[in-house]
Amino acid sequence: MQKIITIALLCATIIACNSSGGNKVQQSADLSNISLTVCEARPADSIKTYNDSLSFDYYDLGKLDADTLLAFQYPLLNLSLLDTNGNFLREISRKGRLLENFQGSFITSQWDKQNNLYLLEEGNNFSIAVFDNALKFRYRVNLVKSLPDNFVFPLSTSFHLVEEDGGVKRIYMSSGDIRYNVFSEEYYTKANSLISFRLDSTSVSEVKHHLPFNTFDAVKSGISGDSRAWNTPVVFFDMNNDKGFLKYKFDDNIYICGRDALSIEQVIPLKLQWGKDRAYTTSFGNARKTQFESAKEQLLLQYANINYNGIKVAGNKAYVLYTKPIPQSEVPDNPNQTSQMDISPVLHIVDLEDPSKQYSVEFSPKYNAREFSVDQKGNVFLSSNPMKEENSYIYKFTIDFHGK
Repeated sequence: MQKIITIALLCATIIACNSSGGNKVQQSADLSNISLTVCEARPADSIKTYNDSLSFDYYDLGKLDADTLLAFQYPLLNLSLLDTNGNFLREISRKGRLLENFQGSFITSQWDKQNNLYLLEEGNNFSIAVFDNALKFRYRVNLVKSLPDNFVFPLSTSFHLVEEDGGVKRIYMSSGDIRYNVFSEEYYTKANSLISFRLDSTSVSEVKHHLPFNTFDAVKSGISGDSRAWNTPVVFFDMNNDKGFLKYKFDDNIYICGRDALSIEQVIPLKLQWGKDRAYTTSFGNARKTQFESAKEQLLLQYANINYNGIKVAGNKAYVLYTKPIPQSEVPDNPNQTSQMDISPVLHIVDLEDPSKQYSVEFSPKYNAREFSVDQKGNVFLSSNPMKEENSYIYKFTIDFHGK
Protein backbone atom coordinates (compact mmCIF):
# COMPACT_ATOMS: atom_id res chain seq x y z
CA MET A 1 0.00 0.00 0.00
CA GLN A 2 1.31 3.43 -0.90
CA LYS A 3 1.63 6.15 1.72
CA ILE A 4 1.31 9.69 0.36
CA ILE A 5 2.99 12.45 2.36
CA THR A 6 1.72 16.02 1.90
CA ILE A 7 4.47 18.60 2.33
CA ALA A 8 5.20 22.31 2.22
CA LEU A 9 8.38 23.63 0.66
CA LEU A 10 11.02 24.98 3.00
CA CYS A 11 13.06 27.55 1.10
CA ALA A 12 16.51 27.57 2.57
CA THR A 13 18.61 30.57 3.40
CA ILE A 14 22.02 29.96 1.89
CA ILE A 15 24.75 31.63 3.92
CA ALA A 16 28.15 32.63 2.59
CA CYS A 17 31.15 30.84 4.08
CA ASN A 18 33.74 33.54 4.02
CA SER A 19 35.39 32.40 7.22
CA SER A 20 36.33 29.06 5.67
CA GLY A 21 37.37 30.49 2.32
CA GLY A 22 34.32 29.05 0.60
CA ASN A 23 31.94 30.79 -1.77
CA LYS A 24 28.34 31.85 -1.50
CA VAL A 25 26.24 29.55 -3.69
CA GLN A 26 22.76 31.11 -3.84
CA GLN A 27 20.37 32.96 -1.53
CA SER A 28 16.61 32.57 -1.26
CA ALA A 29 13.97 33.66 1.23
CA ASP A 30 13.70 31.91 4.58
CA LEU A 31 10.03 30.93 4.89
CA SER A 32 10.21 28.47 7.73
CA ASN A 33 12.76 29.41 10.38
CA ILE A 34 15.01 26.82 8.84
CA SER A 35 18.21 27.73 7.10
CA LEU A 36 21.18 25.89 5.78
CA THR A 37 24.76 26.84 5.06
CA VAL A 38 26.31 25.60 1.84
CA CYS A 39 30.07 26.05 1.70
CA GLU A 40 32.13 25.37 -1.37
CA ALA A 41 35.48 23.88 -0.46
CA ARG A 42 38.54 26.09 -0.74
CA PRO A 43 40.36 25.68 -4.07
CA ALA A 44 43.08 23.72 -2.30
CA ASP A 45 40.47 21.17 -1.18
CA SER A 46 38.90 20.66 -4.60
CA ILE A 47 39.83 17.51 -6.48
CA LYS A 48 41.71 17.75 -9.75
CA THR A 49 40.72 15.30 -12.47
CA TYR A 50 43.35 16.43 -14.94
CA ASN A 51 47.14 16.61 -15.25
CA ASP A 52 49.61 17.73 -17.89
CA SER A 53 48.65 14.94 -20.29
CA LEU A 54 45.15 13.73 -19.35
CA SER A 55 41.78 15.19 -18.45
CA PHE A 56 39.10 12.78 -17.25
CA ASP A 57 35.40 13.09 -18.02
CA TYR A 58 33.78 10.66 -15.55
CA TYR A 59 34.62 9.76 -11.99
CA ASP A 60 33.77 7.50 -9.02
CA LEU A 61 34.50 8.65 -5.45
CA GLY A 62 34.16 5.25 -3.77
CA LYS A 63 37.84 5.33 -2.76
CA LEU A 64 37.90 8.94 -1.60
CA ASP A 65 38.56 7.95 2.04
CA ALA A 66 41.92 6.66 0.80
CA ASP A 67 42.56 9.98 -1.00
CA THR A 68 42.08 8.33 -4.39
CA LEU A 69 39.36 8.22 -7.00
CA LEU A 70 38.51 6.31 -10.16
CA ALA A 71 38.14 8.20 -13.41
CA PHE A 72 37.96 7.49 -17.13
CA GLN A 73 37.75 9.23 -20.47
CA TYR A 74 35.03 8.67 -23.02
CA PRO A 75 35.08 6.79 -25.39
CA LEU A 76 38.44 5.26 -24.34
CA LEU A 77 37.00 3.84 -21.08
CA ASN A 78 40.53 3.98 -19.69
CA LEU A 79 39.54 3.36 -16.07
CA SER A 80 42.34 4.82 -13.95
CA LEU A 81 43.24 5.39 -10.31
CA LEU A 82 44.14 9.00 -9.46
CA ASP A 83 45.09 10.75 -6.28
CA THR A 84 43.19 13.86 -5.24
CA ASN A 85 45.86 16.11 -6.77
CA GLY A 86 45.14 14.73 -10.22
CA ASN A 87 48.24 12.54 -10.30
CA PHE A 88 47.89 9.36 -12.34
CA LEU A 89 48.62 6.29 -10.15
CA ARG A 90 47.78 3.38 -12.43
CA GLU A 91 45.38 2.16 -15.08
CA ILE A 92 42.82 -0.44 -14.01
CA SER A 93 41.52 -1.39 -17.45
CA ARG A 94 40.50 0.05 -20.82
CA LYS A 95 38.94 -0.95 -24.12
CA GLY A 96 40.56 -4.05 -25.59
CA ARG A 97 40.19 -7.73 -26.39
CA LEU A 98 41.41 -9.29 -23.12
CA LEU A 99 38.89 -10.69 -20.64
CA GLU A 100 39.49 -7.83 -18.20
CA ASN A 101 39.15 -5.19 -20.95
CA PHE A 102 36.00 -3.34 -21.97
CA GLN A 103 34.38 -3.83 -25.35
CA GLY A 104 31.15 -1.93 -24.79
CA SER A 105 30.11 1.68 -25.18
CA PHE A 106 30.06 2.87 -21.55
CA ILE A 107 30.76 1.70 -17.99
CA THR A 108 28.99 2.48 -14.72
CA SER A 109 30.34 1.56 -11.27
CA GLN A 110 29.02 0.26 -7.95
CA TRP A 111 30.77 -1.08 -4.82
CA ASP A 112 29.75 -3.95 -2.54
CA LYS A 113 30.20 -4.06 1.24
CA GLN A 114 33.62 -5.69 0.87
CA ASN A 115 34.78 -2.83 -1.39
CA ASN A 116 34.77 -5.00 -4.49
CA LEU A 117 34.09 -2.98 -7.62
CA TYR A 118 31.28 -3.96 -10.01
CA LEU A 119 31.31 -2.35 -13.44
CA LEU A 120 28.27 -2.56 -15.68
CA GLU A 121 29.41 -2.56 -19.29
CA GLU A 122 26.79 -1.33 -21.74
CA GLY A 123 26.62 -2.27 -25.39
CA ASN A 124 27.07 -5.52 -27.30
CA ASN A 125 29.30 -6.92 -24.54
CA PHE A 126 26.61 -6.41 -21.87
CA SER A 127 28.22 -7.76 -18.71
CA ILE A 128 29.41 -7.11 -15.16
CA ALA A 129 33.19 -6.95 -14.63
CA VAL A 130 34.20 -7.57 -11.00
CA PHE A 131 37.42 -6.24 -9.45
CA ASP A 132 38.57 -6.95 -5.89
CA ASN A 133 39.23 -4.32 -3.21
CA ALA A 134 42.76 -3.91 -4.58
CA LEU A 135 41.21 -3.20 -8.01
CA LYS A 136 42.54 -6.40 -9.55
CA PHE A 137 40.29 -8.11 -12.08
CA ARG A 138 38.50 -11.21 -10.72
CA TYR A 139 35.86 -12.35 -13.20
CA ARG A 140 33.16 -11.26 -15.62
CA VAL A 141 29.44 -12.12 -15.54
CA ASN A 142 27.97 -12.29 -19.04
CA LEU A 143 24.45 -10.84 -18.98
CA VAL A 144 23.71 -11.17 -22.69
CA LYS A 145 22.67 -14.84 -22.42
CA SER A 146 20.18 -13.97 -19.68
CA LEU A 147 18.51 -11.07 -21.46
CA PRO A 148 14.84 -11.38 -22.42
CA ASP A 149 14.39 -11.25 -26.20
CA ASN A 150 12.57 -7.92 -25.94
CA PHE A 151 15.23 -6.16 -23.81
CA VAL A 152 16.97 -3.07 -25.13
CA PHE A 153 19.01 -0.44 -23.33
CA PRO A 154 17.04 2.73 -22.59
CA LEU A 155 18.42 6.05 -23.80
CA SER A 156 20.44 6.28 -20.58
CA THR A 157 21.04 3.56 -18.02
CA SER A 158 21.05 3.68 -14.24
CA PHE A 159 22.01 0.61 -12.19
CA HIS A 160 22.47 -0.36 -8.56
CA LEU A 161 23.99 -3.31 -6.74
CA VAL A 162 21.93 -4.75 -3.87
CA GLU A 163 23.26 -7.33 -1.40
CA GLU A 164 20.51 -9.64 -0.21
CA ASP A 165 20.48 -12.08 2.70
CA GLY A 166 23.18 -14.72 2.54
CA GLY A 167 25.49 -12.52 0.49
CA VAL A 168 23.42 -12.90 -2.68
CA LYS A 169 23.87 -9.96 -5.03
CA ARG A 170 21.26 -8.54 -7.38
CA ILE A 171 21.71 -5.93 -10.08
CA TYR A 172 18.83 -3.50 -10.66
CA MET A 173 18.84 -1.31 -13.75
CA SER A 174 16.63 0.70 -16.08
CA SER A 175 14.94 -1.47 -18.66
CA GLY A 176 13.88 -0.83 -22.24
CA ASP A 177 11.57 -2.84 -24.52
CA ILE A 178 12.48 -3.19 -28.19
CA ARG A 179 8.91 -4.10 -29.19
CA TYR A 180 7.62 -0.54 -28.71
CA ASN A 181 8.59 2.95 -29.78
CA VAL A 182 10.11 4.52 -26.67
CA PHE A 183 8.09 7.72 -27.17
CA SER A 184 4.76 5.98 -27.71
CA GLU A 185 1.67 5.43 -25.58
CA GLU A 186 2.11 1.69 -26.15
CA TYR A 187 5.57 1.75 -24.54
CA TYR A 188 4.29 3.29 -21.32
CA THR A 189 1.24 1.04 -21.31
CA LYS A 190 3.10 -2.28 -21.71
CA ALA A 191 6.79 -1.86 -20.78
CA ASN A 192 8.48 -2.33 -17.38
CA SER A 193 10.70 0.34 -15.87
CA LEU A 194 13.24 -1.91 -14.12
CA ILE A 195 14.92 -5.26 -14.64
CA SER A 196 17.02 -7.19 -12.11
CA PHE A 197 19.62 -9.94 -12.40
CA ARG A 198 20.43 -12.19 -9.46
CA LEU A 199 24.13 -13.06 -9.56
CA ASP A 200 25.14 -16.57 -8.56
CA SER A 201 28.92 -16.36 -8.44
CA THR A 202 29.93 -15.94 -12.09
CA SER A 203 26.50 -16.54 -13.65
CA VAL A 204 22.93 -15.24 -13.56
CA SER A 205 20.42 -17.41 -11.73
CA GLU A 206 17.29 -15.27 -11.99
CA VAL A 207 15.90 -12.37 -14.03
CA LYS A 208 12.89 -10.30 -12.94
CA HIS A 209 10.92 -7.35 -14.27
CA HIS A 210 9.70 -4.66 -11.87
CA LEU A 211 7.31 -1.71 -11.74
CA PRO A 212 5.52 -1.39 -15.09
CA PHE A 213 5.25 2.22 -16.20
CA ASN A 214 1.46 2.04 -16.04
CA THR A 215 1.82 1.62 -12.25
CA PHE A 216 2.32 5.36 -11.88
CA ASP A 217 -0.40 8.01 -11.80
CA ALA A 218 1.63 10.53 -13.85
CA VAL A 219 1.99 8.03 -16.68
CA LYS A 220 -1.67 7.00 -16.56
CA SER A 221 -2.73 10.64 -16.54
CA GLY A 222 -0.40 11.42 -19.44
CA ILE A 223 -1.77 8.55 -21.50
CA SER A 224 -5.35 9.53 -20.69
CA GLY A 225 -4.75 13.10 -21.81
CA ASP A 226 -2.34 12.18 -24.63
CA SER A 227 0.25 14.51 -23.11
CA ARG A 228 3.89 13.84 -22.20
CA ALA A 229 6.25 16.33 -20.50
CA TRP A 230 9.36 14.12 -20.11
CA ASN A 231 11.99 13.08 -22.63
CA THR A 232 13.15 9.60 -21.52
CA PRO A 233 11.80 6.71 -19.39
CA VAL A 234 15.00 6.32 -17.33
CA VAL A 235 14.76 5.70 -13.58
CA PHE A 236 17.46 6.67 -11.06
CA PHE A 237 17.96 4.32 -8.13
CA ASP A 238 19.68 4.30 -4.74
CA MET A 239 19.55 2.04 -1.66
CA ASN A 240 19.71 2.94 2.02
CA ASN A 241 18.81 0.86 5.08
CA ASP A 242 17.28 -1.91 2.95
CA LYS A 243 15.00 0.54 1.15
CA GLY A 244 15.07 1.42 -2.52
CA PHE A 245 14.71 5.09 -3.51
CA LEU A 246 13.50 5.69 -7.07
CA LYS A 247 13.38 8.93 -9.04
CA TYR A 248 11.69 8.91 -12.42
CA LYS A 249 11.78 11.75 -14.93
CA PHE A 250 8.04 11.76 -15.53
CA ASP A 251 6.87 13.19 -12.19
CA ASP A 252 8.00 15.07 -9.08
CA ASN A 253 7.89 12.22 -6.54
CA ILE A 254 10.43 10.08 -4.73
CA TYR A 255 9.23 6.47 -4.52
CA ILE A 256 10.43 4.35 -1.58
CA CYS A 257 10.29 0.58 -2.02
CA GLY A 258 10.96 -2.56 -0.05
CA ARG A 259 14.32 -4.09 -0.96
CA ASP A 260 13.22 -7.46 -2.30
CA ALA A 261 9.87 -7.13 -4.05
CA LEU A 262 10.32 -3.48 -5.04
CA SER A 263 6.72 -2.76 -4.15
CA ILE A 264 6.08 0.92 -3.50
CA GLU A 265 5.64 1.58 0.21
CA GLN A 266 5.81 5.37 0.37
CA VAL A 267 5.61 8.36 -1.97
CA ILE A 268 7.22 11.70 -1.14
CA PRO A 269 6.11 14.57 -3.41
CA LEU A 270 8.82 17.15 -4.08
CA LYS A 271 7.76 20.73 -3.52
CA LEU A 272 9.76 22.64 -6.11
CA GLN A 273 10.78 26.26 -6.44
CA TRP A 274 11.34 25.84 -10.18
CA GLY A 275 9.66 23.68 -12.77
CA LYS A 276 6.58 22.64 -10.82
CA ASP A 277 4.44 23.56 -13.84
CA ARG A 278 5.66 21.70 -16.92
CA ALA A 279 6.05 24.38 -19.58
CA TYR A 280 6.19 22.12 -22.61
CA THR A 281 4.27 18.97 -23.48
CA THR A 282 3.95 16.82 -26.56
CA SER A 283 1.47 14.23 -27.73
CA PHE A 284 2.10 10.50 -27.54
CA GLY A 285 0.49 10.47 -30.99
CA ASN A 286 3.60 12.12 -32.45
CA ALA A 287 5.48 8.87 -31.93
CA ARG A 288 3.06 7.03 -34.19
CA LYS A 289 3.99 9.29 -37.09
CA THR A 290 7.78 9.22 -36.82
CA GLN A 291 10.29 6.95 -35.10
CA PHE A 292 12.17 9.83 -33.50
CA GLU A 293 11.00 13.18 -32.28
CA SER A 294 12.34 16.34 -33.84
CA ALA A 295 15.52 17.72 -32.32
CA LYS A 296 13.70 20.88 -31.28
CA GLU A 297 10.98 18.94 -29.48
CA GLN A 298 13.53 16.89 -27.56
CA LEU A 299 15.37 20.04 -26.53
CA LEU A 300 12.15 21.66 -25.32
CA LEU A 301 11.25 18.61 -23.24
CA GLN A 302 14.73 18.54 -21.75
CA TYR A 303 15.38 22.22 -21.04
CA ALA A 304 12.03 24.02 -20.80
CA ASN A 305 10.85 21.47 -18.23
CA ILE A 306 12.48 20.22 -15.08
CA ASN A 307 14.92 17.44 -15.95
CA TYR A 308 15.97 15.06 -13.18
CA ASN A 309 19.51 13.69 -13.29
CA GLY A 310 19.87 11.50 -10.21
CA ILE A 311 19.06 10.63 -6.61
CA LYS A 312 21.43 9.87 -3.73
CA VAL A 313 20.57 8.92 -0.14
CA ALA A 314 22.93 9.50 2.78
CA GLY A 315 21.97 9.30 6.45
CA ASN A 316 18.45 10.64 6.84
CA LYS A 317 18.50 12.83 3.73
CA ALA A 318 17.60 12.23 0.08
CA TYR A 319 19.37 14.41 -2.50
CA VAL A 320 17.86 14.93 -5.95
CA LEU A 321 19.68 16.77 -8.74
CA TYR A 322 17.81 18.47 -11.56
CA THR A 323 18.37 21.23 -14.09
CA LYS A 324 16.60 24.53 -13.61
CA PRO A 325 14.13 25.04 -16.50
CA ILE A 326 14.70 27.91 -18.91
CA PRO A 327 12.11 29.86 -20.96
CA GLN A 328 11.04 28.15 -24.16
CA SER A 329 12.21 31.17 -26.14
CA GLU A 330 15.79 30.50 -24.98
CA VAL A 331 15.86 26.84 -26.05
CA PRO A 332 17.94 26.51 -29.25
CA ASP A 333 16.74 24.75 -32.39
CA ASN A 334 19.92 22.74 -32.83
CA PRO A 335 21.50 20.35 -30.27
CA ASN A 336 24.92 21.67 -31.28
CA GLN A 337 23.97 25.02 -29.77
CA THR A 338 23.34 23.66 -26.26
CA SER A 339 26.99 24.18 -25.30
CA GLN A 340 26.31 27.92 -25.29
CA MET A 341 23.45 27.64 -22.79
CA ASP A 342 23.68 28.53 -19.10
CA ILE A 343 22.15 25.52 -17.33
CA SER A 344 21.97 25.75 -13.54
CA PRO A 345 22.06 22.60 -11.39
CA VAL A 346 19.52 22.56 -8.57
CA LEU A 347 19.95 20.28 -5.57
CA HIS A 348 16.71 19.38 -3.77
CA ILE A 349 17.13 17.88 -0.30
CA VAL A 350 14.46 15.97 1.64
CA ASP A 351 14.64 15.12 5.33
CA LEU A 352 13.45 11.50 5.34
CA GLU A 353 12.58 11.60 9.04
CA ASP A 354 10.29 14.56 8.42
CA PRO A 355 9.59 14.89 4.66
CA SER A 356 7.81 18.19 5.26
CA LYS A 357 11.32 19.65 5.58
CA GLN A 358 12.69 20.22 2.10
CA TYR A 359 15.39 22.52 0.77
CA SER A 360 16.41 23.69 -2.71
CA VAL A 361 19.85 25.02 -3.60
CA GLU A 362 20.63 26.56 -6.99
CA PHE A 363 24.23 26.34 -8.18
CA SER A 364 26.12 28.29 -10.81
CA PRO A 365 26.19 27.03 -14.43
CA LYS A 366 29.95 26.56 -13.92
CA TYR A 367 29.03 23.19 -12.36
CA ASN A 368 27.95 20.09 -14.26
CA ALA A 369 24.19 19.63 -13.94
CA ARG A 370 24.19 15.99 -15.07
CA GLU A 371 26.06 14.14 -12.31
CA PHE A 372 26.83 14.43 -8.61
CA SER A 373 27.94 12.40 -5.59
CA VAL A 374 27.10 12.49 -1.88
CA ASP A 375 29.25 10.84 0.79
CA GLN A 376 27.93 9.34 4.02
CA LYS A 377 28.68 12.58 5.88
CA GLY A 378 26.34 14.45 3.55
CA ASN A 379 29.06 16.30 1.65
CA VAL A 380 28.01 16.99 -1.94
CA PHE A 381 30.38 16.76 -4.91
CA LEU A 382 29.78 18.47 -8.25
CA SER A 383 32.17 18.40 -11.16
CA SER A 384 33.04 21.39 -13.32
CA ASN A 385 31.05 22.06 -16.46
CA PRO A 386 33.38 21.20 -19.37
CA MET A 387 31.71 23.94 -21.43
CA LYS A 388 32.56 26.58 -18.81
CA GLU A 389 35.99 25.56 -17.51
CA GLU A 390 39.05 24.40 -19.41
CA ASN A 391 40.42 22.29 -16.55
CA SER A 392 38.29 19.69 -14.81
CA TYR A 393 37.72 19.67 -11.05
CA ILE A 394 35.39 18.00 -8.59
CA TYR A 395 34.12 20.55 -6.07
CA LYS A 396 33.12 19.60 -2.54
CA PHE A 397 30.26 21.35 -0.75
CA THR A 398 29.54 20.98 2.94
CA ILE A 399 25.95 21.49 4.04
CA ASP A 400 24.90 22.40 7.58
CA PHE A 401 21.22 22.52 8.54
CA HIS A 402 20.01 25.06 11.11
CA GLY A 403 16.77 25.99 12.83
CA LYS A 404 13.82 23.84 13.75
